[in-house]
Amino acid sequence: MTTVFLAECGGEQQAERFRQHFDEVSWVLNDDIQAQCQAKIRPDLEETGGAVYRSVV
Repeated sequence: MTTVFLAECGGEQQAERFRQHFDEVSWVLNDDIQAQCQAKIRPDLEETGGAVYRSVV
């Protein structure tokens, strides 16, 4: 299962700090299923700096 979260961060520096905060965060769901966030930065359409966060179970 993959869930994608998008966050507009206002600029490259802010996007990098946001990415670092969430990258590799993990948690355990019901039935001992482990999930881990993989944070990646990508430019948004308005080029204000965006970040894509994908949690993988």
